[in-house]
Amino acid sequence: MILEWIIGRNIAKALGYRGDGAPQIRYFKGRDFGAENTSFSFLSGNNRLYGKRYFYGNGPYRGVMVFFHGIGAGHESYTQEICAMAKQGFLVYAYDNTGSMMSEGKGIGNLAQVGLDQQAFFAFLDQEPLAQGLSRYAFGHSWGGFAALLALQKQYHVVKVVSIAGFRSIPSIMEWASPAVKKLHRPLCRYLRRHYGEVGVVDATDLLNQAEAEVLYIQGEKDTTCLTAECLYHFQKHVTNPKVHFLEVKGRGHQPYWTDASCAYYEEVFQKRKMAAVDREAGYEIDYRRLNQDDPEIIKAIIDFFLR
Repeated sequence: MILEWIIGRNIAKALGYRGDGAPQIRYFKGRDFGAENTSFSFLSGNNRLYGKRYFYGNGPYRGVMVFFHGIGAGHESYTQEICAMAKQGFLVYAYDNTGSMMSEGKGIGNLAQVGLDQQAFFAFLDQEPLAQGLSRYAFGHSWGGFAALLALQKQYHVVKVVSIAGFRSIPSIMEWASPAVKKLHRPLCRYLRRHYGEVGVVDATDLLNQAEAEVLYIQGEKDTTCLTAECLYHFQKHVTNPKVHFLEVKGRGHQPYWTDASCAYYEEVFQKRKMAAVDREAGYEIDYRRLNQDDPEIIKAIIDFFLR
């Protein structure tokens, strides 16, 4: 119990911050890409979470697509990708997790919170009039890529999933981020299960092997945030389900859906220019045309998968 208490204190310290993004960065809106949107909200525990429905026209829609965002900011970090899916005729639901951007919460709290937020969202979606009778799809990146894999659980009735650089479990990503945690694997799992239920310890490998939905898993060869050895290569070795497909993007890192030029510019802005730091270079203006350039081949591969 003492070890579990120590683990809980350290997790709270590490993830007690809000994921509100960088205040000096402009996050795109649906209108920047010609999409319409309406707002929605639902309760996850004691916090109200907020999101938006993105769409083009009044339907009928091809289906409902649920988008899950990565850690550090909310879903508007992915407005361009969300609108690309909406343009294909999907009604896209995207919300901000607990402690992120528009949503309530003192902090992110724990990586497993994404699963609890997801449970609350699908309970909301089950009662959502606009979503009734429509097939469900899931799409996410990084932390959201893990959430997209969690959406494979049968009770969510999702028919297709795209996960970009989603890690395979909460313990695996925490142990990689802090090697010392490996020595505390058992108490870590006990803590996560006690506070978050099975979502705290579930291994996406099992979800992929049991999946009835079709899945496309995408990762960059040079991903240093979610290591390919722990994610893509692990899944390729241990997943035997023929409904699961893999796409490795050579030479790319954690954002394999961006062009090489956009990835390089991202490194310049956030590393060399320290745009997310207090001592950032004053007066440096970001060229958003360079920062948010999606690779048309990767986006096409995702769209083709969802449409086939």
